Amino acid sequence: MADEREIGEKNPAFFGIDPTGKSPEQIELEWFKHYYHGDIPQLTVRAVLIGMVLGGVMSLSNLYVGLKTGWGLGVAITACILSFSIGAGLKKIGFLRTNLSILENNCMQSAASSAGYSTGSTMVGAISALLMIRGEHLPFWTLLLWTIFLAILGVMLAIPMKRQMINVEQLKFPSGVAAAQTLRSFYVSEGETTKQARSLGVAGLLGAAVAFARGNTFYWYPKAIKIPQLLEIPGAIAGQKLGHWTISWDMSLIMIGAGAIIGIRIAWSMLLGGLFNYGYLSPMIYENGVIKELGYQGIVSWSLWGGTAVMLTSGLLAFGFQWKTIGRAFSGISMRSSRQKTFGP
Repeated sequence: MADEREIGEKNPAFFGIDPTGKSPEQIELEWFKHYYHGDIPQLTVRAVLIGMVLGGVMSLSNLYVGLKTGWGLGVAITACILSFSIGAGLKKIGFLRTNLSILENNCMQSAASSAGYSTGSTMVGAISALLMIRGEHLPFWTLLLWTIFLAILGVMLAIPMKRQMINVEQLKFPSGVAAAQTLRSFYVSEGETTKQARSLGVAGLLGAAVAFARGNTFYWYPKAIKIPQLLEIPGAIAGQKLGHWTISWDMSLIMIGAGAIIGIRIAWSMLLGGLFNYGYLSPMIYENGVIKELGYQGIVSWSLWGGTAVMLTSGLLAFGFQWKTIGRAFSGISMRSSRQKTFGP
């Protein structure tokens, strides 16, 4: 109890109140009176439609990147840049009278993110694993309903978690802060937005050109300028070429782009972890006769178990440390009459 009292004195949000001693209802009422902008368009048809289109396209890229690398990429900032640029373009040709407002753009990126993440960890992980086990695809309608109900579950869980963690505790989430700062910069300096959109377009064309040079099978394409899938790195470990240990240079730009997004610290951590697994542990286990076959499949069939245990234990432990916050979030899931009186029916 003494520890909790000390924490509460330093951070009153620990007990579900903000530093001024206001209750969650008072915090939301203050937001509604002083910060909510009902006079600015937010949830509009055009915002939802643009978000659906951009999210649908990004869901395909997220699916490919997820199957290729094992993780998904954020779509909020990219969607904001594209939406603002598309709105400006449609305004110039007369299709739209005005560009999307900042709150419309925020609504748009919410729709785009929801659609983009629909092909996230479930599709990349669980559904892919089920395909490998069954040897056949799930029926379309089964997979569609599965995705829809997962989305509903995510929204229902997000409501109480958002109220506690963002409204009451005022926690700063990196993706939300980055999206907000990006949107603010658009409506302050449109020239800067044009540069960002141009950079995004140039990078997209470069990625498409490299992918075409790597993957096309047209007979007329010159072989001299065809980019190989992998670039072998000279050297050997335990008498086997580095390529046999899956240590090679992938000539796709996906990995470079993913590394730029996740940051240098996480990229270095992943690189060192990969080198430790494929360059040290795997050769040692192979020499002891545990791994019978080299290559990605053979090595992962062994390293999967240790890696899964580390990830699962770490995730559950981090989740367990937040049990007080999670408990407070779900304690307010029911709508009380006082809140209904505050905001209306």
